[in-house]
Amino acid sequence: MNLAIVGATGLVGEKVLKVLEERKIKIDNLILVASKKSLGKSISFSNKSYSIISIEESLDKNLDVAIFSAGKETSIEW
Repeated sequence: MNLAIVGATGLVGEKVLKVLEERKIKIDNLILVASKKSLGKSISFSNKSYSIISIEESLDKNLDVAIFSAGKETSIEW
């Protein structure tokens, strides 16, 4: 599964990542999306490091599922 977490650096996004890791959900490609101030930062998930990208960049990633935890405005727009 190709999965994006939009709002990955926020409180809810961090909790979603924790639950996915604890439940050992099979993820083939994890895309972490956050605001411009977080671009380039890294988050560890299942012993791998993932860089934060913009939501625009995520559009080219052939996603199966996107979980939005970035607030009402972002969820409505995208």
